[in-house]
Amino acid sequence: MKIEIKEEGKDFIKIEFSDIDSAMPLLLSKYLNQNKKVKFVTIAKEHLEIGKPQLIVKGDNPKKSIQEALQQMMEDLSKLKESIK
Repeated sequence: MKIEIKEEGKDFIKIEFSDIDSAMPLLLSKYLNQNKKVKFVTIAKEHLEIGKPQLIVKGDNPKKSIQEALQQMMEDLSKLKESIK
């Protein structure tokens, strides 16, 4: 998986994912939607079949919000892994 920041501003960021489908950005967007500092989050693709998924986040400090969402995802996945053992 490759990640590239396509655009970034004070209150927004657009990240493009390569070599993966939309599952990871979609899961991340679900966690970002739970953050009250995030005003808007969406997944975009230039072309439905061949486009690369892009995560667009608007709100207060979107990079920090993404880091927090990733941390929560990791914790939840770790709990899931333990419950399956």
